[in-house]
Amino acid sequence: MAMTTSGDFHAVSITQSIAPNKQVDLGASDARSAEWQGIDSDIEMNVLAVWAAEEPHPLLFVTLDLLYPGQRIREAVEDAAPSVPADRIVVAASHTHRAPMTDPSKPALGNPDEEYMQWVTGVITETVRTVLLSPRQPVSISVGDTSAAHSINRRLRKRVVVARRPRLNDIVNAPNPEGPTDEQLTALIVRDAVGKPLALVWNYSCHPVGGPVRNAVSSHYPGVVRETVREALDAPALPVLFFQGFSGDVRPNASTKVHSLRRRMRQLISGRLFEDMTWADYGEWCRGLSSALLRALDEMTTVGAPAITGRRLLVPVDRIVKGRAVGVMSFGRLEIGDLVTVYTASGELVVDYALRARRTATSRFVFCVGCVDDVVGYIPSRRVQAEGGYEGGGFARAFGLEGLQDDVQEVVVGAFRALDETGDRSDETRVRSERNI
Repeated sequence: MAMTTSGDFHAVSITQSIAPNKQVDLGASDARSAEWQGIDSDIEMNVLAVWAAEEPHPLLFVTLDLLYPGQRIREAVEDAAPSVPADRIVVAASHTHRAPMTDPSKPALGNPDEEYMQWVTGVITETVRTVLLSPRQPVSISVGDTSAAHSINRRLRKRVVVARRPRLNDIVNAPNPEGPTDEQLTALIVRDAVGKPLALVWNYSCHPVGGPVRNAVSSHYPGVVRETVREALDAPALPVLFFQGFSGDVRPNASTKVHSLRRRMRQLISGRLFEDMTWADYGEWCRGLSSALLRALDEMTTVGAPAITGRRLLVPVDRIVKGRAVGVMSFGRLEIGDLVTVYTASGELVVDYALRARRTATSRFVFCVGCVDDVVGYIPSRRVQAEGGYEGGGFARAFGLEGLQDDVQEVVVGAFRALDETGDRSDETRVRSERNI
């Protein structure tokens, strides 16, 4: 493998469990009434700090096995890294629906446990400080991608909806093989001077739902893939950072298989349905996704031109949604060397935005990262908003909102365009000058 010289990039990484030691509300869990099953699989915090050449400030990636980070966790990271500019910090959740709720702005999805919040923010603070104070290692960075083919669009128009509220010609949560997905799986690996893996970052768009675990803490597929890759690389403590993609309207394609007789009868009446995977189907699906990630690691390109740039833009939340006057939606763009661009957004963007980003990006490898910071809610494209359904605005009540503004796509596309502009303005200047795009 080609290696960069020792003065190009330096890095520090760490992995840390953030599993609770008692029963807590799980974010967006639909099984609260079921018997508590404890910890099915560990949930983790993984941190990677990368310095380019002689630059004083690192890029700081913090990933957590949570539904959403929430403002309190974002602030904990920033407080632990006061010297790192906000536009170089990414705080991202895997979006598992089987982790403690940490976002208090959406009580219908779960309520944070204050004892857990105090503990986890303390762990986050200590872990980030440890990373930034640890000796930096000279590293090389390589990146690769592949097609995963593991998701399916979850928005289907049915002529007749058989449900508690029967209706005609409506968009429902059901398998749509003809709908758009984003099958690009992108991976970045950091290796030390002798080629030993120091950290792995990977990005894929797919809701972590439909697994067989009910009322238990679980990292879902990001955790299964993480352990598989650690074993394959013979690195049991390797920090593996998962970036959830713009996955607002996609979920595992293995959850299209209906198992029970009752559900099969309903499917005959009402058409396609989703159902939780069996353990066998779930295991097979996760192994296939793990294999896709390992394929991406087989053919990688070394990142040259050691430099890191970051830009961040904050848009007032009432430009996106109705019913929430306080807060912002964050958008970010980072470049790593000459090959990698990372776009971030504090929402569950539908895949239309990822497909657009890949068409317009100038970098060869593009990471599209949703579920960062204080998540606003689902962010539909104009097409999805016009169609309606849950992602098109039906989610609002569950998120404590009144609805969406009419020009959501224009605001979001305008934010990404502003981030793509060249210039040397700082994060704070950019926020002030482009606040009302």
